[in-house]
Amino acid sequence: TGELIPARCTNAALEELGDFGAMFDGTRDLLLAADIAVVPLEVPLTDLSPPTPCTPTFVLQGSAKAVDAIAEAGIDMMLIAGNHAMDCWNACSRSEVMLDTLDRFDRAGVAHAGGAVDIEVARTATVIERDGVRFAFLAYDSIAPWYAATSSTPGTAPIDLATLAEDVAAAAA
Repeated sequence: TGELIPARCTNAALEELGDFGAMFDGTRDLLLAADIAVVPLEVPLTDLSPPTPCTPTFVLQGSAKAVDAIAEAGIDMMLIAGNHAMDCWNACSRSEVMLDTLDRFDRAGVAHAGGAVDIEVARTATVIERDGVRFAFLAYDSIAPWYAATSSTPGTAPIDLATLAEDVAAAAA
């Protein structure tokens, strides 16, 4: 799919409806029918801070309420490497926002790649098997180097051609 950005006015509309699953009206059947539904997530989904309100800003944070709707829509894999992956609307810790988002997907049973507890895990492929075929997923951010994971901090996997080649070779092995 294209990027999922349940923040700002989209989040406000879903909150007003009281139904975060509404963001998948019209596409839910296609997602549920897919062998593997893969969605790039642009924003963190957390309740460590209120979500970004419906206002012009480039700080994009969505509500944790979106996670269950994502799982119920049949999404199997979230690519957590968007350039807003660690945004926080109200001065919370970027690291905590990333870890909370990942934890919520883990608890909901939604696999993820590209964002992790450290750089080694962020660069490690997440494998999903369907009908005896294994698919390895990698995800990277080339826009927000300030969100790059390190050996001791959570974040996204930064990309360059050498890194990509190494990670694809490791996934193939």
